[in-house]
Amino acid sequence: NTRLAHQSLLQVVMISAHRASTLPPQAADSGVVTSMRSGVGEELHHCNGDMHPLRIDVLTLAAHRRQVWVRLLVDRLTAARPDVKVRVLDAEEATVGLGVESKRQQPHVLINRVSDAAAPALAKATVTLLSAAEARGVRVINGSRCYGIGMSKLLHHVMLDGAGLATPRSVVCRRLPPDEETLAGLRFPVLFKPNSGGFGAGIVRLDSEAELKESVAIGAVKMGEDGMCLLQEYVAPARQETFRVWVAGGTVQCGVRIWHSQPDDFGGCMSAACR
Repeated sequence: NTRLAHQSLLQVVMISAHRASTLPPQAADSGVVTSMRSGVGEELHHCNGDMHPLRIDVLTLAAHRRQVWVRLLVDRLTAARPDVKVRVLDAEEATVGLGVESKRQQPHVLINRVSDAAAPALAKATVTLLSAAEARGVRVINGSRCYGIGMSKLLHHVMLDGAGLATPRSVVCRRLPPDEETLAGLRFPVLFKPNSGGFGAGIVRLDSEAELKESVAIGAVKMGEDGMCLLQEYVAPARQETFRVWVAGGTVQCGVRIWHSQPDDFGGCMSAACR
C-alpha cells in the first residue's frame, strides 16, 4: 500500500514537472491524460525530447529524511528520468523560494512532505516556505492551502461537506467549558477533538454534559494549539476499524484498513498500524 501511494504521488509529480518544464502546453496536457490512463512510464515517453535538468526539491523534517516515505519517493523520482535532479531539504533550515536565486536555480517542482502535525512554529515556517515558492511560480505539491487544510479537523469537515459526504454533527468551541448555545441540540455521547494535532492525540469520548464539564475542570481535555476544539456526536463503527483512502485525479488509488484493539482507540496512524 505504501508503494501504491508513492506511485500515485509520483504520477502527480511528473505531471507537475511537465507543466513546469519547457514543453509546449499542448504536449504537457496530452502527457497528463496519458499518464492518468497508462502510468508514469508512458507519460515519460512524451518527455524524452526535453533533456533540460528537471529540478525537484523534497521538503521534509530532518528526522524523516531517511524514512521510507521519503527514500522511496526519491528513488522513484530519480529512476523516472535520467535528467531528474532531486534535493531533499530539511524544513528546519530550508529557505526555498525566499532567496534571490535566479529562476535557473529554483526547482521546477517542490514536494512538501512535512507532517501537518509538526510543532506550531515549524508548521508556520513551512507555510511561509510553501507560499513563497508558490509566489515565485514554483509548482508546489501539497502546497500552502492543502497543508493548511491538513492541520485542521474543522477544515476537514468543511471540505467533506463541500464534497457532499455525510459526517457526524460537530460544533466548534473557542472556550472551555462551552456555553449553552454551543451545546444546544448536541446529542451525547460526543468525541472531544483538539482542532490541530495528529495521531488521535487528545481525542476523548464524553458520555454526558456533566462528564464534559468535569473533564474540563480536571484538565482531562484541552484545546488544540490553535485555541479551538470540536465536539462531535459519536457514531459507533460497525467494526473496530479505520480506513484511509488515497484519491488522485478523481480515482481511488489505494486504501489501508486499520484495526483497533480497543473500542476507544481513536488514532488512525497508518504507520503504527502497519508495524
